[in-house]
Amino acid sequence: MSNSIGDQALPVAASDTTDQDTVDDFRLHDEVRVGTRLDGHNISFRGTVIGVQDLELWVGLADVDEQLARLEPGQPLNVATPRGTRALVVDTTFTRHIGSRRGRLFATTRPGEVRATQLRAYIRLEAAIAVKITVYLRGRLLSEVARTVDISAGGTCFESRLPLTPGDRLTLQLRDGLFSASADADVVRVDAADPALGRPVPWIAVQFVSIVESDQDGITRYIYSEARRRL
Repeated sequence: MSNSIGDQALPVAASDTTDQDTVDDFRLHDEVRVGTRLDGHNISFRGTVIGVQDLELWVGLADVDEQLARLEPGQPLNVATPRGTRALVVDTTFTRHIGSRRGRLFATTRPGEVRATQLRAYIRLEAAIAVKITVYLRGRLLSEVARTVDISAGGTCFESRLPLTPGDRLTLQLRDGLFSASADADVVRVDAADPALGRPVPWIAVQFVSIVESDQDGITRYIYSEARRRL
């Protein structure tokens, strides 16, 4: 968080996300949160790393989870584990259920096979929040009202049919019953629509580049409050 005073529009430090080129930080007995999207809804469950293999990461849950039992090979997953004040966050892929009982033990691809892991200074929460997107493209001012897929104090991912590409600069207005926020943001990733994966329209991942400090604080309070409520 920036040290500025008052409601100034603050640049978000580039060091808030640090790339790592190793997956060895995932260790046996790590507590992890696994997230994905199923039937158009965000779902998540908590587990423990029970094996780190050459090609797979093995995860176990304390109890059988019926939603986990429905996952099939190729399903995209997001796996996170705490690392002090940060978190190791990777995108990976479900490969198989382990054992005869589906829904408790499973394997994912080793994260390093998908992309470099990331250390994030901000906690990311899966949440559907109304967002208005405004962007100037090819000489035209375009806008759309959509919903987020997830959010952190450093950025968000949202659904959008706008013709956005990485590097585009846009303005966001987020509004929930508990907070509202505005930010300038850069597009960092576009995931194409894939109805089979519960993604009927493209997902746009953005990083905030300028946000009022009080708005950023409001997002942080919302995330921690909502995370506690879901426990």
